[in-house]
Amino acid sequence: MDDIGERSRVAALTVAALALLLAASEASAQQRRQERGQARDATIGLTVVNRAAPRIQNLHVTPADSLSWGADRLGSDTVEPGARKTLRIERVPGCRYDVRVIYGDGAVDLEPDVNLCAAPVLTLSGDRSVSPLRLVRLAARRPVALFLVTNKTGVEMEKLIVGTTSQLDGSTVDPDDRTVGRFRPADGCKVNLSAEFKEGDSTFLKDHDLCAMPVVTFSQFAETTPVRFRNASAYPLASLYVRPVGFESWGSDRLGSSILQPRDVKTIRIPAQAAGSSCLHDVKASFSGAAEDEVRMAVDLCRPGVISVDGPELVTGKGDRKAAAAQQAVRQTLSVTVRNESSRTIREVFLSATSAREWGDNRMVRTLAPGEAETLSIDQGETCLFDVKAVYEGGREQRRLNQDLCRSGGLAFGGALTKLIDGGGPETGFRASMINAGNGPIQSLHLTPSSDTHWGDDRLGSNSLERNSRFEIRLPRAGGCFWDIKIGYSRDAVDERRRVNLCDAPEQKLRQTPKPGTVISTGTGFFISAAGHVMTNAHVVEGCRVVQAPRDGQPPLLLKVLKEDEDSDLAILKADLADTPFIRLRRPPAAPLRSGERAIVVGYPVRSKLGVVNVTEGIVSAAGRSGQDPTRLQFTAPVQPGNSGGPVLDSHGQAIGVVVSRLGQLDEQMTQNVNFAVSIAAVEALLKEAAIALPDTSATDAPLVPRGTPDIFEQANAAVLPLDCLE
Repeated sequence: MDDIGERSRVAALTVAALALLLAASEASAQQRRQERGQARDATIGLTVVNRAAPRIQNLHVTPADSLSWGADRLGSDTVEPGARKTLRIERVPGCRYDVRVIYGDGAVDLEPDVNLCAAPVLTLSGDRSVSPLRLVRLAARRPVALFLVTNKTGVEMEKLIVGTTSQLDGSTVDPDDRTVGRFRPADGCKVNLSAEFKEGDSTFLKDHDLCAMPVVTFSQFAETTPVRFRNASAYPLASLYVRPVGFESWGSDRLGSSILQPRDVKTIRIPAQAAGSSCLHDVKASFSGAAEDEVRMAVDLCRPGVISVDGPELVTGKGDRKAAAAQQAVRQTLSVTVRNESSRTIREVFLSATSAREWGDNRMVRTLAPGEAETLSIDQGETCLFDVKAVYEGGREQRRLNQDLCRSGGLAFGGALTKLIDGGGPETGFRASMINAGNGPIQSLHLTPSSDTHWGDDRLGSNSLERNSRFEIRLPRAGGCFWDIKIGYSRDAVDERRRVNLCDAPEQKLRQTPKPGTVISTGTGFFISAAGHVMTNAHVVEGCRVVQAPRDGQPPLLLKVLKEDEDSDLAILKADLADTPFIRLRRPPAAPLRSGERAIVVGYPVRSKLGVVNVTEGIVSAAGRSGQDPTRLQFTAPVQPGNSGGPVLDSHGQAIGVVVSRLGQLDEQMTQNVNFAVSIAAVEALLKEAAIALPDTSATDAPLVPRGTPDIFEQANAAVLPLDCLE
C-alpha cells in the first residue's frame, strides 16, 4: 500500500505540474495575442492598388497635420501596373492622412485628407494630378495642409523651407517645374517661406497666406537694392549671408565663389522682394582661417554708406599660406560641336572642367538659333571631363555635367526628341536626320538622289513619324550630297523638297506648310493689366499657330500665348502694347460673390454673322457653394459660341468670371441660360503660377458704386477683344 500510495502522490503532483505548465503556456500565448492585437490596433493595414499605366515608384503617406512627407513607404520596392501591395501605417487620432504618389514616368498624384481607417484600400488610377485649380477647389471647401510651389527663377531650386522645416528631403525642383509643400493650418495660415537655388539669390516670402492662396511662385527679381559691405577684419571674408528679420533660413552665400579680401568693399544686390516693407536684415559672415562666424541681427540695410563686417581678432602667426607656383601644363585644343535642338535661341554656352569651381566666360561669339550648330575650340588641359551650361533667351538654363568631350566631341541641347526610328543604311554612309517639327504625324517619307527620276520605297515602311520624333538614316556616299525629299502627311497632303544638300545640312526639320491666314476658330479675350496681358479660355487658343485680335481700321493685333492650363480652361496672352485699358478683377477685400448678383457679359458671339461686340445681362445663379465646384460659377446672362473667354462683370464693372461653357454644350437637353464661367479664384491661381502680378488699384481708385449696364459696357468695350485662331 505504501508503494501504491507513493506512486499515486507522485502522479497527482505530476498532473498538477502539467496543469500549471499548460496554464502558464496559455497565459503566455494569450499575452502574445493581446500584444499582437495591441500592435495591430496601433497600425492600419493599407492596401494600395495600382490601376495606372506606369509603375508606382514612390509612396508617401503622412498624417494630415504633419509638416513633412516622411520616408518613402515602398523603400526599394515598386508597385507594377495591375498589382497591389499592403502596408502597415501608424494609426493617428482622426485617421486623416495625405497620400503622395510618384510614378515611374515622373508624374505625381495627390490624395489629400483621406480617412484610411474608413477606407483602407486606395486605388490609384493616375488621374489625381496636382494643379493650381485642384488646390483652389480643395481650399475653398476646407483648409488643407498643402500648397503648390512653382519654380520660375530659371535655375534649380535646392531647398524649400516653410517656417523652420525643410520640405524637399534632398530632392530638387527644376526650372519651370513644381512641387507640393506642406504646412499646418492649425498654426496659422500666414507662413514665412524661403527658397535656395543652385545659383542666384535666395528668395524670402514673408507672411504668405496659404489658406487664401495655396499657390506660391518663386520668380526672378526685376528690382534689387544695392548694399555695400566692407571687410574690416584681418581675415579674408569667405561667405556672406543676408536674410530678412524673422526668417530661420540664411539662404545662399551672397559672395558666391568670390572672396572679399581685408579692407576691400563689395556691392551686394539684395532682391527688393526679399527686403519687403522692412529694411531690417540679419547678416552672417564667415572668414577663412577663423573658426568663429560674425552674426549681426536687425541691421538696417536702407541706411546710406558702407556696412562694415569686423570679424574676429587676428591670431599671431596665422597668416595666409603661400601658394605653390602654378605649373603650366602642355595644352591641347579640343573641338566641341554644340547643337541647339530646342525651340528657343541659345544665348550663351559655358564650358569648364568638372573640377573647376567657376563656369568662366561665355564661349559663344553669336547666338545659336533653333536647329543650328556651332563648333567651339577649348583648352583641354589635363582632363576630358567637362561641365557644359547653355543659357536660353529668357534666362532658362540647361546643363550637361561630367561630359567626356574627348570621346563624344559633340553635345545637343533641348528638345523632347526621345522617339527615334533607325532608318538603317550602309555603315560607311553619311548620317542624315529627319525631325518631325509639325503638329501631326508624318505618314510616309521618301529620300532619293536628285539625279534619280524615281522616288523609290517609303523609308518609314509601316511606321509613322510622330510629332517631335527623329528618323535617322545612313545614306550611300555614291548618291552624292544633293537629295530630294517627299513627305506625306495625313489627308493625302504631300510636301516636296528638291536638291537638299544633306552634306551641309544633315539635319532637316519637316513641317507641313499651312495655308496662311486661315481662321479655324474665334473667341473673346479681355485685358487684365495695363501691360497688355489678356485672359481667355485655353480651348480658344488650342492648336493655333497665330492668335490675333482684328481691330476696325487697324492691322490685326498679334498676341503671344504665355500660359495655357487645360484643367481650368484658362490661357494668358500678351500683346506688345503699353498702357492698355483693362478690366479689374474682383478680389479681396471686395465682398464675396453671392447668388442673385448682376452678371453682365461682354463679348463677340457668332462673329461670322453678327460681327460686332455684344452685351447681355442676367444674374449669378450659383456662386460655387453648396458642394458645387468652387472654381465655376453659374449665371443666366445669354451667351453663344464666340463668347468663350470673355468677361462676366458685376454691377461695378469688375470681372467675376471668364465665360467657359453653356449647358447646351455639355449635354443634349434643351436648356436656356444655364451658363458657366471660371471663377476669379482660379484666374488668380494661374496668374500666380505664371508669376504675373496684377495692378494694385486699391490705393488710387475712388470708392466703387453700382452703375447702369450701358455705362459698364461703354467702359469695358475698350478692354474686350475679338480673338482669331489661325492655322
